Amino acid sequence: MTNLEQARRAAGSGYLVAGRYRLRSRIGSAGSAAPWLAKDQLLDRDVAVKPAIVTPGLPRPALTEARARALREGSAAARLSHDNIVTLYDVALDGDDPWMVMEYVPSIGLTHALHLSSRLTPMLVAQIGAQVANALHAAHGTGLLHRDVHPGNVLITNGRNPGRVKLAGFGLAQPADVQFAHLNVIGTPGYLAPEIARGADATPATDVFSLGATLYAAVEGVSPFGPSNDPISQLNQTISGSARGMARRDEFSAVVAAMIDADPANRPSIGEARNALAAIAAGDDGTIAFILSAPLQIPPGETPPWQKRSASQFTHERPARNTQRSTVSAKLPSAAKSQSAPQSAPLWSGGNTGPSQPPAPRFKPRPIVVDSEPEPVTYGEYAEGELADLMSTNRLSLIVALLLLGLGAGAAIIVGIVVSQI
Repeated sequence: MTNLEQARRAAGSGYLVAGRYRLRSRIGSAGSAAPWLAKDQLLDRDVAVKPAIVTPGLPRPALTEARARALREGSAAARLSHDNIVTLYDVALDGDDPWMVMEYVPSIGLTHALHLSSRLTPMLVAQIGAQVANALHAAHGTGLLHRDVHPGNVLITNGRNPGRVKLAGFGLAQPADVQFAHLNVIGTPGYLAPEIARGADATPATDVFSLGATLYAAVEGVSPFGPSNDPISQLNQTISGSARGMARRDEFSAVVAAMIDADPANRPSIGEARNALAAIAAGDDGTIAFILSAPLQIPPGETPPWQKRSASQFTHERPARNTQRSTVSAKLPSAAKSQSAPQSAPLWSGGNTGPSQPPAPRFKPRPIVVDSEPEPVTYGEYAEGELADLMSTNRLSLIVALLLLGLGAGAAIIVGIVVSQI
């Protein structure tokens, strides 16, 4: 057993990582790969911590490379500051093993949301994709690649600010499988770009592919390379570049098809993908800027996927899959065209792929009602002698009231004396 495996086995609730971060409980349900909720003993705040290396059984050269990559990319990721990126606070060394210390974001992963909802509408997935692409665009601008975009690294907040999209996992990319460690295949099977599965170096285009595969899974319920219970088969399918087609035929599926094109040269840039997805989500009555900054839009009366407690809250049935390969052109629709064209499925649609109808407005600003200017209040003046007469009358009324009060009190006393004598 390696030192890394010994340390992983020893780590549990109450364990103190790097002399500073006290482990409390697992976050999520990803087993040993799930991060920990921990308490920063120095700053007295909740953080999420995770070992930078979780793939068991790595040979020593691959383990050394993984450690170096975690320190290198963790240092770069710590400099990122973006609304759609989980902030990395620290890379803590516990012995020789690096642990990533991140902001704690009360949320659920997109994977869990898909378990609770049998499907997500393309309009909702388009907004999720646009915000993740916005995060990747910021990271690529600093020269940092993610390398492992998949549904488990896409978070949807459900705390004080629900419905916000956050991308996690920078600096945490893992070898796809110990059997492929010698090929330097980094990422999650089912979401790898074909060139990565063949052993090529990562580029911004590989992140575009992984995001496209993630959006594909959010709508279709499975990755473009089949179910996750057979990672070896997924890797073989990935190497051949034989991604499954989508059952839908609309602008959203055309954008996703372009993002998961087997040829990196045919994929859109991350900025182009972001704008196209945001334009689809905006429809006719929204803007790209709003889609990139607003919480996920859910129609009134519907339970958001990130607030559901069980799958029974979602009543839609999964549509039958079309097993034929998609023939949708991989040409990416322009953002302007996507923004102005009628949408085939509004945000709250059941996924009808029939004739498109103009979408119902989703963003209805409440009109501002301004009260009319109040009428001015005028004050009159008393005539000469009128104020004196008024005061005289008031004084007389007060004297009469006091006399009556005195007479009443005197009568009560007399009656009391008479009664006591009887």
